[in-house]
Amino acid sequence: MPSLPPVARSAVAAVSSDVAGIGDQAIRLVRVQHALKAASARRRPDKAALSLLFPLHDRGPLRTGALAEALHADPSTISRHVAGLLAGDLVRREADPVDGRASLLAITDAGRATCAALRSHRNSLVGELLADWDAEDLATLHHLLRRLNDTFEEAVPMLTERIAARDDVPAGRPTPATTEGHRP
Repeated sequence: MPSLPPVARSAVAAVSSDVAGIGDQAIRLVRVQHALKAASARRRPDKAALSLLFPLHDRGPLRTGALAEALHADPSTISRHVAGLLAGDLVRREADPVDGRASLLAITDAGRATCAALRSHRNSLVGELLADWDAEDLATLHHLLRRLNDTFEEAVPMLTERIAARDDVPAGRPTPATTEGHRP
């Protein structure tokens, strides 16, 4: 195979460095989100259930399986959360018009009000954190985050298969001795 010219090699190295950096920054963002989610769950254990409201608000009534799929969550987890949302009158069950034996989950007016309050609070916090960013940077970030999320969401089935098929990573949970001082 012919060797790449030096300019092409440096371009490939720069792209590889950027891809590695994107991976590192994506993991860093996920860790921050996990920390905030854990802090929120300690303060308000039902907070995780509230995330179910957003797909119902944005997409309309859904079956439990479709809701689990929309959130990339296990259906059993969704079922546990739905019980609390039903009890809190944030969602209701309605007959599926396509299959009368099945039911759909639909958001109630109280659920819509909860979504609006949660979004307003989130937007206020994000706005506060990014207050010193200029409008062009905010627009660019919005565009690129949407593009990244669209790419990753589209790839979930393929990525799930690849993760399941990996045999180059040792099985089992890492111990503190094997992970001390190491950050992916």
